[in-house]
Amino acid sequence: MGKAYLIIMKKSKTNETVEKQSILSFPNKMNNLTFLVVCLGYFLVMTVLSLIISPGVNYTVIPEYEHKMGDPIVSVYFRKIDTLTEQNGKISSKETLTVYLEDNSTNKEEYEVNYEVSGLTLGDNMDYMYTGSRANFITMPMTHTVKSQVSIKDGGYKALFGKILYREKGTEDELTSYEFKEDVITLTKRELKKISNNDNVLEGKFSFTKSTIIDKETESASVSITLSMLTEDDSYHLDFQTFIVTADGEIYPIIGFYGYYATKKKTLSGYVNLSGNIEIKYLVVKGIFIDSSEEKTVYYYKEEIK
Repeated sequence: MGKAYLIIMKKSKTNETVEKQSILSFPNKMNNLTFLVVCLGYFLVMTVLSLIISPGVNYTVIPEYEHKMGDPIVSVYFRKIDTLTEQNGKISSKETLTVYLEDNSTNKEEYEVNYEVSGLTLGDNMDYMYTGSRANFITMPMTHTVKSQVSIKDGGYKALFGKILYREKGTEDELTSYEFKEDVITLTKRELKKISNNDNVLEGKFSFTKSTIIDKETESASVSITLSMLTEDDSYHLDFQTFIVTADGEIYPIIGFYGYYATKKKTLSGYVNLSGNIEIKYLVVKGIFIDSSEEKTVYYYKEEIK
């Protein structure tokens, strides 16, 4: 009886050892497919947990810049051109954005600049268009096209931002910083219905001339705008946007100027091509002029294109 009892006990210990080895060796025996499934499952669980813990978190950092009148040394403004193309009844837009940096000073010194340009899209995504090297300074005047004929994510911008660093050329003076924000002008259908002004002069502020050429044979059109400043104010600010309205009532921006203030240059111009069978019914202008006392005037112009 004693021998039989001892044999049974030994056998039980042997089975227990085999079972423990089998559990501990599981990761080593796991095949690649099983390992991948486990990893994906872990990733999915962690993703769901992160959404539950912090729902709707947006990590976009929007510059806390303000809309400003202008800078006494640097004239900086944007020209925004939207080129329209019609294909199979659908109109698409490609944007060109140019930044202008010119001397606003009244002395004879030359100034050099370093700058950053960014934009906030309609979907609240930041587009960092250009950031100059901190060691790279450019003598004004300077023109830089930071976007050229590209489709903008989310359908366009709602705001543009600029950060300008400048100093006298050839010096190691402390840098002066000018940071600003420009809200992109929109035009609603409700506004469009109320526009009755056909005067292309805002008395004592600015005037503009326009040219619209439509070629039905080639199914193309072009629009050009020349803007002239009339104001004698020591400081002012102009944001100016042109639109076309199609025969079916859709509104599209085409030529715009943002953040304009200059002591020397008094004219601006822009030109855009439209291709495809785009039937233009109206050319519309919306301008926002702020004078030296910071009084704002909103200006409208509408012309039927025949």
